[in-house]
Amino acid sequence: MSYDERFARYLEAGDDPHAPAEFTAVREHLASESTWLEPPAELQEAIVADIVAQHRPATARRPSSRWSLQRWIAAGAVAAAIVLAAVVVLSPDAERLEMQLQGTELAEGASAIATIVSTPSGEDITLDVTGLPAPPEGSYYQGWVRDGDNAITIGTFHMRGGDDEVTLWSGVDIEDFPVLTVTLEPDDGDPASSGNVVLRGELDQNP
Repeated sequence: MSYDERFARYLEAGDDPHAPAEFTAVREHLASESTWLEPPAELQEAIVADIVAQHRPATARRPSSRWSLQRWIAAGAVAAAIVLAAVVVLSPDAERLEMQLQGTELAEGASAIATIVSTPSGEDITLDVTGLPAPPEGSYYQGWVRDGDNAITIGTFHMRGGDDEVTLWSGVDIEDFPVLTVTLEPDDGDPASSGNVVLRGELDQNP
């Protein structure tokens, strides 16, 4: 399922427990009554009156209606919010990347597609995982982004429910850490990677 299809389905049904934060924010915004408030009927006349007043000679100019101007600004803010929501829903994200991950000898037949969306606070990474079995009891899966020997964790998960989408998060740019791996980790409290890689993919930086 593509990023846009997943977004549209979430806006309609809201049944994605792993939905990225921006999905939830837009759905809550669209559900708010204040988003859809209509400007008062007399607002147009008030705006015209303000403009006319500003263009009168100084001796004939009446003080503009501060109340009308405030309502104008408020209505403009509502309209801008609606336009912004429409852009988020309808426009493809120029910062979205996709990466194919393949299973290693530890998970033959497993694969995943990583959809990476840059946000102001980091990289939102969704893994659409297929064929990866549930980890053995006392273990879990962990995602990493890597640059050579440097590895940064992006979250943990299990696949006890079968094929699924997993939402992970990176605080570093994927272009700087272009290798994405998933490892099988023992539940022993050790934060270091076990090195048991089950999925691996690399960002194509020279398409």
